[in-house]
Amino acid sequence: MPRGGWDCHMHVFGPFDQFPIAQAGAYTPPVADRLQHRELLAGLGFDHALLIQPSLYGSDHSALLDALAKSEGRLLGVGSCDASVSRRALTEMRAGGIVGLRFVGVPGPDGGRYPGTQGLDVLEQLQPDMAAVGLHAQLWADSEFCADTAIAMADKGMPPVLGH
Repeated sequence: MPRGGWDCHMHVFGPFDQFPIAQAGAYTPPVADRLQHRELLAGLGFDHALLIQPSLYGSDHSALLDALAKSEGRLLGVGSCDASVSRRALTEMRAGGIVGLRFVGVPGPDGGRYPGTQGLDVLEQLQPDMAAVGLHAQLWADSEFCADTAIAMADKGMPPVLGH
């Protein structure tokens, strides 16, 4: 791996006695806590990683923020918040190492939205506060939507990141 390399999509889970799963989802995760993640990064030769809030934790960012706080600056995060989140809470998340929020526009296994994720409608509501505190939007949607949204977001001064 070249020096300075980034793993750009990883999740942390657990330890479950400290960070219990918030809800049932499409899968049951193994324990993949921050210590295991650190070992994996070292083994693969990555210097940094972007941790993505897993849907199973919903909007409880405790495990993510713990990993970021103990990463010695090697990790950044992407969270997930519903439309009720305040600008103050977004500012605190940003100070804790969360650099963006994730929005999902692909259907889940049952045809609806994946449990614990935020739909693209929430992005529209949060965009002004996100831009004000310096958060990007990570989009997981079809390519046509992503292209149209990326252009619109760039015009509003908020960079999109296309996931998956």
